[in-house]
Amino acid sequence: PATAGLHDRTICWAAAIRRDAILDAMRARRCYWSAAGHLDLAFSVNGAPMGAVVAPGDRTAWSAEATGVSSPAFARIEILRDGVTMDEAPCATVTRCFIEGGIGEPAEGAYYAAVSDAEGHRLAITSPVFVRAPAAPPANAGPSRSAAGEP
Repeated sequence: PATAGLHDRTICWAAAIRRDAILDAMRARRCYWSAAGHLDLAFSVNGAPMGAVVAPGDRTAWSAEATGVSSPAFARIEILRDGVTMDEAPCATVTRCFIEGGIGEPAEGAYYAAVSDAEGHRLAITSPVFVRAPAAPPANAGPSRSAAGEP
């Protein structure tokens, strides 16, 4: 559309409206992009909020909710993993979407929630929740030593 980019914004879930709290939220990736005015968007995978890095569980469960405050009409909400739609649902109203679901197995990847309008234009997308196994220590790592060279 001719107005693309005019209303883009990044919205962060910060503990307070203070510089340090906003920077903490940005560093923790508790933010989402919106091209749709003011809307609230919350997202979690296995109980961890957007921006988190979590180990895979026995299953992969997600939850997302969007509420429009001064935004265009919502039509669909979807969950993506590595850019591929995993789940989607129509919105309950033009100002509220909710989706909850999962798969019965661990599934690593970068998960996002996105909200679109009736024409398929993306109105908002979250920062990812990364689901991945913890990094293993190097195989050749010996015992740690102090600065004096003692174990």
